[in-house]
Amino acid sequence: MSRLILVRHAAPVIDADKPSADWPLSDAGRGAAAALAEQIAPLAPAVLVSGAEPKMVGTARAIGDRLGMANTPLERLNEHARRSTPFGDRESFRASIQGLFSRPGERIYGDESADETYGRWAAAMDRVLALARGRPVVAVSGGTAISLFVSRRTGIDPFAFWKALRLPQAFVLATEPWRIEETIG
Repeated sequence: MSRLILVRHAAPVIDADKPSADWPLSDAGRGAAAALAEQIAPLAPAVLVSGAEPKMVGTARAIGDRLGMANTPLERLNEHARRSTPFGDRESFRASIQGLFSRPGERIYGDESADETYGRWAAAMDRVLALARGRPVVAVSGGTAISLFVSRRTGIDPFAFWKALRLPQAFVLATEPWRIEETIG
C-alpha cells in the first residue's frame, strides 16, 4: 500500500492585482510549512513534488529543507486554473468554488472545469505514485485541486472538505483502498 501526504500550501502574500497563481509564499507561511514538516517527518517520505506556482514551490522548499529532500515542481500539479478570473472578495470566491464543485463538467469559474482539473491533477499524481514504487510521497498543491482529488478518490463531499482546509495542512492518504488516515495541521 502506498501512502500519499497531500499538503495544502502555506499562507501566500496576497496581491489582488495579480492572479493567485503568481502569489509568493509569505514569511509566516514559510515558518508554518517548516513546522508542518516536523510533523510529517515521522512518516519518512521519500519523494517530494509540488505544483509549479510560487506559493507551492515555497511551501515544498520549506518542507524539503527540514526533511533534507529536494522538490520536483510539476505544472500538472498546479491549482485549478483561474488566471483570467480576479480573486474578488471572499464571499464571491467561496460561491464560485461551490459552483465549480456542483457543476464539475462546466467551465463556470476560471479557465478549466472541475473535471479538467481533476483529470490533469490525478494523471500526474498517479504517475508520481507509480514512479515512487510504494515509497511515501509528499505532494504540495492548492486547496481546490486537492479537494477534487481527495473527494473523488475517497467519496467525501468536495465543498465541505474545501471549506474546512487550513494553510498549511497535510492529509495522509492510504491508496488501497483510498482513505484519509490522518490530518496534520
